[in-house]
Amino acid sequence: MQSRPRRGGPRRLRQGHRTQTRLRRGLLEPTEETLADYDKAIEVDPDNAEAYYNRGNAKSHLGQTEETLADYDKAIEVDPDYAEAYYNRGYAKCEIGRDEEALVDYDKAIELEPDYAEAYVNRGSAKSALGRNEEALADYDKAIELKPDYAEAYLNRGSAKSDLGRNEEAIADYDKAIQLKPDLAAVISHVAR
Repeated sequence: MQSRPRRGGPRRLRQGHRTQTRLRRGLLEPTEETLADYDKAIEVDPDNAEAYYNRGNAKSHLGQTEETLADYDKAIEVDPDYAEAYYNRGYAKCEIGRDEEALVDYDKAIELEPDYAEAYVNRGSAKSALGRNEEALADYDKAIELKPDYAEAYLNRGSAKSDLGRNEEAIADYDKAIQLKPDLAAVISHVAR
């Protein structure tokens, strides 16, 4: 899990990039050499959506957000049914404060993969960032329905409930998140300050 704070402080965790692809070389520690490998793969097969997607993931890890977005755009152009590319493009947009645009990408990822719990969590996080906490709760609830052991969904739902003044319910969600993933206690402690 790659967790990054939302704008304004460390409140909600966004689920990080999923890479269930064949072109994994270097994604854990991307380098310029990794990017060159993806460039070669794209040169050989310019219709390889996975290569654009993976190059976008590598660029994201290297902090190249605009280039990341361009690669996800191309992956989607090549394969309009690539749910993970929509998901990661939404994530990248949230990273630069384009939460409203990200919602469109998360909506499409969910349309393509209705059981995509991570997309529900990130859509909820984008809605929370926009002050739409009641709507966010529905997304967190759906993520928990799909994946009952999803600690980050409980954490984010707790944060949204806290923002709405529903503190006892928030504490119950924080407790559940810690029960499922004890290392989240430090995150929750920081959020509660």
